[in-house]
Amino acid sequence: MNIDAGVVKHPRRLAVVFSCEQTVYSPLLADESHLDNTYDMVLTNDGDRSQLVHAQYDIKQPSRLVRFATRFRLTTEDQPMMDVVEKAHAFVTGNYGQGDQVTLYVDRNSDRFLDAAEMLAKHLYNGTRPGDPLKVQPNNGGKVRLKQIPIQWVMPLLNYLLKQKLIMMLELRCGPWYVQRLGEKSSVSERNDELKSRFPPGIEHIICWGDGNGFRSCATKYDADGGMISREMCISRGDSYNELRRYCTKHVIYYYEARIPKWDNDEPVWTHKLDSSPADVQAALPFEVTKPLGMYLHELRKYQHLPGVRGDGSTLVWKSYRSAGEYP
Repeated sequence: MNIDAGVVKHPRRLAVVFSCEQTVYSPLLADESHLDNTYDMVLTNDGDRSQLVHAQYDIKQPSRLVRFATRFRLTTEDQPMMDVVEKAHAFVTGNYGQGDQVTLYVDRNSDRFLDAAEMLAKHLYNGTRPGDPLKVQPNNGGKVRLKQIPIQWVMPLLNYLLKQKLIMMLELRCGPWYVQRLGEKSSVSERNDELKSRFPPGIEHIICWGDGNGFRSCATKYDADGGMISREMCISRGDSYNELRRYCTKHVIYYYEARIPKWDNDEPVWTHKLDSSPADVQAALPFEVTKPLGMYLHELRKYQHLPGVRGDGSTLVWKSYRSAGEYP
């Protein structure tokens, strides 16, 4: 389960977090003595693994009058959303330096959080400010265009349990992020692909996971042209202490070392490799996996007795990649 082997240099990371947890990212938790921090993120600008975090815990709904006007396309103004995006944009552009990596972290099911992350990503990609058109204009009227800032990772949390409880109410009110148009449940890999279509090009990693009714995660790495380099999916009964969550995202978020699962040297109880043509591989894929187009090397592993994993600690890991040298 070694994801980030060979990494030597640790770039500084800027993380923009849209979260419902108002105590997770308090500056009081910025040292390893406070291990009640749910996500255990590093919160310091010093040291070998420096990371700055900007958190937004709530995005208020616009007034009823604005919502009414928006419904009839009389206005597109959403001031609460704009305020949130402006603050996040100022954090990134004010702190970004050459070599820094930017992560957008969307925690919990919320259209508002995801819309804010999408808007922020587009402004950073286009080099525009919130309030400016999201599409780059040939003639910007003399305004100085900001430097484009690449987004390395987008990590949304998919709460499967919440979706299953509210699926009938959400079906008519939200798009394919929660449910497909016909009301069918989409897999975590399909949602990963939906995110890629929503966000601007150039994102290196997209990671999705859900922790209701069992834990499922999908981490996809892309090349500069948007082609898929690799995909890893994990399936288990559950994530008791956020161990799986931290493990599947430890190569994109800095966590305190004491809280990162030490599973890299664990041997699987069995391994099955497939390197045949896509047609031969399709029938052998796990039920939750959507085979990445162009992926020709596949590996299925089963682990047992992993600490923090519910039941007997069993975890199924499916890896797909273009060649042996391209898997991270």
